[in-house]
Amino acid sequence: MKYLTLKEQPVQPEDFPGLLQAAEVGEQRIRSMDRERLLQEVTGIDAIAAELKNCPLHHTAFYCGDYRDDGTAEEFYRFLLQTERLEHVEYGPSYIAPKEYGTPGWWYSFWPDGKRPMELFICKAFGSWGQWEIQKKCKRMSHAAIELESLNRFYEVTGKLEGYGHMRRIMLTEEDALGHTYAHYINKEKELVIELLYDGGKR
Repeated sequence: MKYLTLKEQPVQPEDFPGLLQAAEVGEQRIRSMDRERLLQEVTGIDAIAAELKNCPLHHTAFYCGDYRDDGTAEEFYRFLLQTERLEHVEYGPSYIAPKEYGTPGWWYSFWPDGKRPMELFICKAFGSWGQWEIQKKCKRMSHAAIELESLNRFYEVTGKLEGYGHMRRIMLTEEDALGHTYAHYINKEKELVIELLYDGGKR
């Protein structure tokens, strides 16, 4: 799975426009992929890929690199907020980054041209995370999110995934402030992540 090609140096404000442009191109590429192929590539499970091949892609998320200055997180938010074609711009602290990787991180959510949701992430270059090669970080934080049609279906599919030894659940969130229930799983062999999501019937 190809996400963004990132530089090893920390993200600077002058990088923001190029990162956003690359993420939007990447989003279009992943959204146009055959869904069964996408799922097979990430999970390595033919049965799951076939079962979910007609499920919609809810969003894609792209890792945009590390930061050193804590002010970078708010600067990135202000840049996205001031980009006129982006709607519903929000940001907040990542729950996965400190839990899994021992470093702070931030998520950014928005709708390009009001068409569909997208997410971006940045993490602080800190601790062992700061020593990792950038493309490994990119694989660990970037992902595609598959939308399931009901809560029962969500738990049915996540239950199946947990029966495969090479898949590990990173995080489960049940009925967040928006009514979403979602789980992130990592393929331990490929170091690729998939998110499964039920949006609470909001769309």
